[in-house]
Amino acid sequence: MIHGLDWAAAAAFGLLIVLVLGRTAVAEFGTVERPVLRRFDFAAGAAVVVLVAVLAARVMTQL
Repeated sequence: MIHGLDWAAAAAFGLLIVLVLGRTAVAEFGTVERPVLRRFDFAAGAAVVVLVAVLAARVMTQL
């Protein structure tokens, strides 16, 4: 059975994948300015922070 923290980790990981692939696609088109790419980078960084926090909380609940 998948619990709440597992779903949160899966959602954060899925968001990270979408942001990284989206940034790559946008960069390949080359029609956007640097601030747009920076926003993708900041969003991906925030997703990584959330993913690490959720996984750390999950580990702490296992102890």
